Amino acid sequence: MTQSNIIQILCDTVDCKRIANNEDYQKNLDEAVKCNEILVNFAGDNKEIQETIYQYSVAQGQLEGIASDMYFREGFLCGARLALEICGFDIMFDSKRV
Repeated sequence: MTQSNIIQILCDTVDCKRIANNEDYQKNLDEAVKCNEILVNFAGDNKEIQETIYQYSVAQGQLEGIASDMYFREGFLCGARLALEICGFDIMFDSKRV
């Protein structure tokens, strides 16, 4: 793969709109922690409810992992875009892409 192909792929991958927002991410994380604390207090000594809450916590952790990965990738792409612009490349966006 030539350098121009790599640059074109990066340009095609980078979008001018950011999808991630650190404030939203932190708000969702804080809300999930708060809900989990409420559920744990509600469960008390009931093993069945504790198991359900555990399964919920595992699923929530997986979602948080996906969100973290998304934020990392977006940060990388924003950095790649900046590097390309510094090197003098014009980033053209396809207006039909979402």
